[in-house]
Amino acid sequence: YLAELGVHLCSAWDYLGEDRSDEGVELCRRALSLRAGRTRAQRPQSELFLAAALTERYEQGQDSRDADEAEALLRRLVRRGNPIEARAREMLLRITLLRRDGRP
Repeated sequence: YLAELGVHLCSAWDYLGEDRSDEGVELCRRALSLRAGRTRAQRPQSELFLAAALTERYEQGQDSRDADEAEALLRRLVRRGNPIEARAREMLLRITLLRRDGRP
């Protein structure tokens, strides 16, 4: 649940008008550091949440390193096959479109 909360915080700007993306990304990273977040079953999902949080922060005009890190995570997840592959490919496309539209 920690990673899911992190993703929600990254979208706080849309709903609350305040930037909580740094806090959201940190929660996703913390979820990956916990024993439960590192299990074989949970790690891909936690990495997907981190990539989503990084992408959201990048879309809000932050550092392009967020997009770079998210892409690296997503490329690894694509190799895991479906169902995670489909979501990872969708997010990779989103990053590509954001870069094309002139994000930093």
